[in-house]
Amino acid sequence: MTQQDVITEGFVLQTKITSQEPFKPLKEAKDAFERSYLVDVLEICKGNVSKAAKLAGKYRADFYDLVKNTI
Repeated sequence: MTQQDVITEGFVLQTKITSQEPFKPLKEAKDAFERSYLVDVLEICKGNVSKAAKLAGKYRADFYDLVKNTI
């Protein structure tokens, strides 16, 4: 992202301004990424939770709980 050793406030603000999407708090960004990831994995596996869990590196029950609580 940068050639510098330190990411400055100006760089972050510049990136935020040039981005089309609003800058979200970390929790919102994490939740959005997680939801998108789970949807993508399930689409790839055609809704097969066991295959999706394996692809995501999770136990089936844990993956199912993630889906239930996220989507």
